[in-house]
Amino acid sequence: MAVYQSVPACPAVPPIDQNQTRQDHRFIRAERLLPEAEIDAIHRDAPTELVRFQDAAGLVPVSQRPTMEEWLESFNAGRMEAA
Repeated sequence: MAVYQSVPACPAVPPIDQNQTRQDHRFIRAERLLPEAEIDAIHRDAPTELVRFQDAAGLVPVSQRPTMEEWLESFNAGRMEAA
C-alpha cells in the first residue's frame, strides 16, 4: 500500500492513502458524479496541491489559524461567489 508522507510543517494533516484515493475515484466514475476529465485532473493534481497547501498552512502559527467553523464559512463563501 503506497501512502504519501505528511508534510512535516503541518503534522496535524494525516497521510494520504493512495488505495483509498483510487477507490474514491472508481466510485465517482461508477456513479458518474463528475465528468471523466475532471476526475482525471483531480487524480493527477490533488496530491501535489495538497502538499502545497500543507506547506503554506504550516507557515501560519497554530494560534493564528482559523477554527474549522471559520474555515468552512470562508470556503463556502468562496464557493457561492464562484457559482
